[in-house]
Amino acid sequence: MRGKWGGVALGGLLMLGCSAGTGARLAVAQASTPAATGGAPAVTFNLTLDASAFSNKKQITVAIYDAEQLRQEATGAATPEETFVFREELERGLVLPSRTVTVGERYRVVVSGMASDDCNRASAAAEGVAEWELVVLSDLQVVSTKMACPPLR
Repeated sequence: MRGKWGGVALGGLLMLGCSAGTGARLAVAQASTPAATGGAPAVTFNLTLDASAFSNKKQITVAIYDAEQLRQEATGAATPEETFVFREELERGLVLPSRTVTVGERYRVVVSGMASDDCNRASAAAEGVAEWELVVLSDLQVVSTKMACPPLR
């Protein structure tokens, strides 16, 4: 069975990867389906991105929105789960257990902070439906603002 992001589920294992030459990472993780009783299990996000796009001097915010928070976002009432990390942690890849997103639920993950030029803002985002307890978000695309920054002295 083929899943999102080129994933293949085989006998309870979820293998994710991309074709050679893309720089994408290959991840293998034990995956399980929602429990028959007691509700859906919580989700853990495993994310990688180009950490060099972010400042090594400032904290970076990782916000995780569940389905309810996505609905509230239009009114400005959304309060996502937030984790604060430094660039070194992003370079190693992040594994973030969610307190609110469960299997089968819509989510959005947003990574944002000061760009590597210490002037602009950099961010990356992904959204989808959590089909497994482990959601692997590989090589998220980072975008940056393009403000006119004062010259460094």
